[in-house]
Amino acid sequence: MKTVINLLFFLLFMISCNGKSDIKDNETKPIFIRIGFEPTNRNPAEIAVNLNNKYLLFYSPDSQEIPPPKNTINNRLTYETFLKETPKINPLYLKLNEIEIKNLVNIIRDFKEEDFKSIESPPEDGLWTNFLIVYSDGVVKEMHPRNAPNSKQKILYKQILKFLIEKNTDKYNTENIKILNSYN
Repeated sequence: MKTVINLLFFLLFMISCNGKSDIKDNETKPIFIRIGFEPTNRNPAEIAVNLNNKYLLFYSPDSQEIPPPKNTINNRLTYETFLKETPKINPLYLKLNEIEIKNLVNIIRDFKEEDFKSIESPPEDGLWTNFLIVYSDGVVKEMHPRNAPNSKQKILYKQILKFLIEKNTDKYNTENIKILNSYN
């Protein structure tokens, strides 16, 4: 009987450990991510992810106040069309689950030192990106790939955009997220 009880406790222990993260508590790990997006002729956007408290924020770092053009009919029509095609970003708070957090941590753990180097190329039109990652030991790393993020950087921001697409409930943000996701 004692053997059966010990076996049950052992199985229970193994099952409970199976769902735990493979990251040790004393290991340095990312705790915060911020990604800035600056699409051409669109509102800039930022995504902040708190990995400890398991939430994501989507917002604009800008006032989003686009001044009207001079009073000509052509300019006014162009301005109204532009405003319809460029909806404001409404701040959004989304909860993330443990699996989503672990997914992001694993993506970042694959980054190498060369992934944190800035691009030294002339500016071009497109989606400019910049990243900030804060680690549990207080180290802050930045990446400024401009409009040429490498494959690992793209995987990170595309995964976060995927979470936004799946969880977003705001019709204006839907259009903005689609614009950000449309860039390669």
